[in-house]
Amino acid sequence: MKIKSWEILIHLTDTCYWFATPFDDQKWIQRIFDIKKRKEWKIFSLLFSDLEQVKKFCFVDEKQEKFILENKFFSSFILKKKDILKNFFPEFKTVCIRIENEKFDYRPINEDFFENWWKPVTTTSVNISWDKNFYWKDEILEKFWEYEFVDFIFAKNLDGEKNLRASEIFDLTSKNFSRIR
Repeated sequence: MKIKSWEILIHLTDTCYWFATPFDDQKWIQRIFDIKKRKEWKIFSLLFSDLEQVKKFCFVDEKQEKFILENKFFSSFILKKKDILKNFFPEFKTVCIRIENEKFDYRPINEDFFENWWKPVTTTSVNISWDKNFYWKDEILEKFWEYEFVDFIFAKNLDGEKNLRASEIFDLTSKNFSRIR
């Protein structure tokens, strides 16, 4: 499936539904801030296709790589950014990342929603900031249906079929990796 003219996508990950937009499109990143009523200091995560793509954009040593590969399901990781990400929330030296995996029902990068896509995707949970996550498509449609620039991609037979939850977040920038959430 290809989506050629979209600005914001709602897709299902291994944890819950997420908004996604190209990581370098400030207009649509700002729209997600507006939709979520999110404070500007609370930045978004980046979704990568695989660990090799992460290494192009973030510093990853052998210890971090091993930890990521062992914990990639239901997890997000904080890493130091490389210069290629200097304009993605430039006031921060780190970024929170996720990696698509076979447990995602719809993967914006691997499923080729973007034509010739090689970049990470800005991503964040589908909710209003500081409010509960939305785990059911009916809730999402009820809350966000009026946004005509959002495309909805839903898994078949989702409702009641998955154990959806918020992801765990690990800070891999410290000597001893710590779990933040």
